[in-house]
Amino acid sequence: MQQNKKFLRVLCSLLAAALAAWCTVLLCRWVGYDLQERLGNTPSYEIINDDYSQIIDIPAEGLTQAMPLKAGQPFYGVRFKFSTHGQLYKSGMTMVEAYNEAGEQILFAAGNFLNIWDDTFTEFTCNEAYIPDHDETLTIRLYNESAWDGPLGVWASEGEVSGMPLSVTDGDTLNATMAMQRVSDFTGSWPAALAARLQKPLAAAVFIAVLLAMLHAPLYLFVPAVGLALGVTFTYVTPALVAPDEYTHLAAAYELASTWSGQTAADEDGNLLLRECDAAHFGTKTGDIGVLAYKNEAIAETSEPGSPDVLTTHSEVKAGQGSGSYLAQALGIRLARAQGKNFYTMLLYGRLANLILYLLLVALAVWLAPTSLRGLFACVALLPMPLQLAASLSPDAAVLGLVFSFTALCLYLRARKLSGGRRSCSLCWAV
Repeated sequence: MQQNKKFLRVLCSLLAAALAAWCTVLLCRWVGYDLQERLGNTPSYEIINDDYSQIIDIPAEGLTQAMPLKAGQPFYGVRFKFSTHGQLYKSGMTMVEAYNEAGEQILFAAGNFLNIWDDTFTEFTCNEAYIPDHDETLTIRLYNESAWDGPLGVWASEGEVSGMPLSVTDGDTLNATMAMQRVSDFTGSWPAALAARLQKPLAAAVFIAVLLAMLHAPLYLFVPAVGLALGVTFTYVTPALVAPDEYTHLAAAYELASTWSGQTAADEDGNLLLRECDAAHFGTKTGDIGVLAYKNEAIAETSEPGSPDVLTTHSEVKAGQGSGSYLAQALGIRLARAQGKNFYTMLLYGRLANLILYLLLVALAVWLAPTSLRGLFACVALLPMPLQLAASLSPDAAVLGLVFSFTALCLYLRARKLSGGRRSCSLCWAV
């Protein structure tokens, strides 16, 4: 009979935990839909030509515009400012194609009367960037696929901008350059994709929390299990290097990891020596925020190559930064470098190592705390702020964990003192 009750209790706990996790997944999907509606398909652009001196109607042959693109510059598309000559058209479609110097098509997009209006910029974009490895000139062709209710024009300069001729396709040069902007980045469907990344860790956190709570598991097991899932979520929510003084923490942990590897951590000028794959990401200012920061980090984490743990590149980051304890962070960074991981994976290892140290310390605090106070310690340990610190490179996480443990130890010894234990009295006074 007892075994049946125990089995039913475990089964009900599993079902309740699974239901709660599924509800969390649905919530994440709704958040993804909302973010996509508000932030999706939004361009970030750079002005190429800002001269709006004349309107050139698109001829039947179309227009061909040259656009220079420097090496390493991402090209997600272009924006043009159209003119319907003060009219509201109810039909028509315009196509935009872009080709690199090798003749390969890198953009094929359309616009119609639903998104092309009078004196308004319209972007023509693609989901994946074209990034040249050398300076080149792109060829952009603009033509009407279906007739408009009237002439459709584009704003342009009077006179050609150097290196950017505009011509009728297969025809004469017009001595002008279209007013245009390069789409340097594009959110696309990334808001929904980034929200989807939160589904697994959040669902795992909810599943573990409900399951352990219904099974009346000890709080010193509950805290690290749930905290690990929530902390991993914070590594997704908080972009790399945006936490306070994160660049300083990274430099200090990186230097310590270099020392452990037996290499010279800094050059003769006192600047850090780096792996080749890390050099582009080290700096002295806070990292970017926003959807594009999440997107670029996610892409780099999976696509950028790593490099061996050999310090060959000089940086402008000074050695000797940071005054806290970076043992856990340096251990994670050292492990990633030994495995040849890229920069963002190395950063993730360091953040996870810091998180694990914090969770071990708060689990110890919950275990040491008097029974009546364990719930309070568990709640405080799982608050968003300490978890966010723990999921960064900040040494404050270890300080918080030690404070929790020390406070719990003092309370434990005080409780033992009140119960009359002489050894506990001596330890309490010593602490």
